[in-house]
Amino acid sequence: MLNHSPKLIDISALFLQLEWGVIWKQRVEQSLIAAEESVEGLRIRALGPQKKKHWSNAPVKKSAVQKTVKWRRP
Repeated sequence: MLNHSPKLIDISALFLQLEWGVIWKQRVEQSLIAAEESVEGLRIRALGPQKKKHWSNAPVKKSAVQKTVKWRRP
């Protein structure tokens, strides 16, 4: 068996912890991205289907004649 000095063991343990830290960071980032995508999906679903506006519901522009003529009740 090889005899390792305590410093080498400490350094290898630190590298192992660093490696696990990188892995956990990646997992957290992936879960954050997934959460953002699900929130966006919920937001789109909450808005509901967007209805197309029908041409008959468009505001009618008054002509110059209609603007000048005042209608009175009989």
